[in-house]
Amino acid sequence: MKKYLTVFILLLFCGNSTTYAETIHFFRPKSVTFTGGSQNWDMVYRMYLKGTEVSYEFNIKYKGKDEKVKSKTFLLHQLDKKGVYEIGAWDFHLDQFNQYQSGVIKDCYGCQYWDKEKRVIFIINRWEEKPETVVLTNKTKK
Repeated sequence: MKKYLTVFILLLFCGNSTTYAETIHFFRPKSVTFTGGSQNWDMVYRMYLKGTEVSYEFNIKYKGKDEKVKSKTFLLHQLDKKGVYEIGAWDFHLDQFNQYQSGVIKDCYGCQYWDKEKRVIFIINRWEEKPETVVLTNKTKK
């Protein structure tokens, strides 16, 4: 009898924990927008929350004076709260209007949803060039 009671209590606890986790997402905004720029770049980064899945997209515009920029491949790195590079990087090319639009990227396994962050930091660079820091601030209305 004790064994059944213990199993019942564990199931009850686990069931309540799952319900609580889903309730938290229910009250969070469904999208978050960060905007900002640097000397040579403007950037908009959006995150979307659907259930417990996170997706994102970013739009990057070059506003510098280098005319050869369209033929270059750039890397976009994300920094964590301690200023350390996150694992992975995106590479991108600019279009004829000096812009890059990623479209919505849905396969963001393990991504955190940044609705509580005030700012995020990205680094844009090329292998042989000095990196440029782009600070984005949260523009989501609460």
